Amino acid sequence: MKKLKLIREFILVAKVGLFVGLVVIAFFLVTTKNGVFVPVSDPHLHITSEQVKNTLYDALFQSRPPVRGEPVLTSISTADLSLKVDGSFKALVAVIFVLATAYILWVLELLKRIVKSVEDNNSFSVGNIGRVKLTGALVMLAPVFEWVLRMVFMTWISSKLTFEGMTLTSNADYGISISIVGLLIIVLGIAFEQGQKLQEESELTI
Repeated sequence: MKKLKLIREFILVAKVGLFVGLVVIAFFLVTTKNGVFVPVSDPHLHITSEQVKNTLYDALFQSRPPVRGEPVLTSISTADLSLKVDGSFKALVAVIFVLATAYILWVLELLKRIVKSVEDNNSFSVGNIGRVKLTGALVMLAPVFEWVLRMVFMTWISSKLTFEGMTLTSNADYGISISIVGLLIIVLGIAFEQGQKLQEESELTI
């Protein structure tokens, strides 16, 4: 039971952290004035044009020549972005963070109910088995959900800016390990389902 208590406390702390994060984002969006540029590390620009690379290279070393003994940069292939804050930027960031938070809260609420069922000795109940399988599905699809949100953000950036000699790209990976964890949770739910059926058959036999 102590382990279940720790899990409940972890879920509570995670929920509080999510709400604090939302408050911080809301504060940032409200207090940041339109027209201000904010840095974005991902996605970033991949420079495909040699002319653009050479232009950036020359501009960099004209402003700051290399110091003797310092490693010499031979090529510039990527560049970070700074986006101008406006109404559409604030709306998009708000929607993305609300959706992401809601998704995580959904998973945490399912975990909370699973823990409650275990505490009530209803681990093999139909409702709890369904919650375990749904939790697994949500965890497995989390990387897909994240990818969709990232593509929406990148599409918005592409609609606002023109990249001549450059392409917009992201270094974020798919998160295959998270999907595997989700798949294992689904398998656990199926195992629970089989255990529940065996329990019912045993009761009927008795």
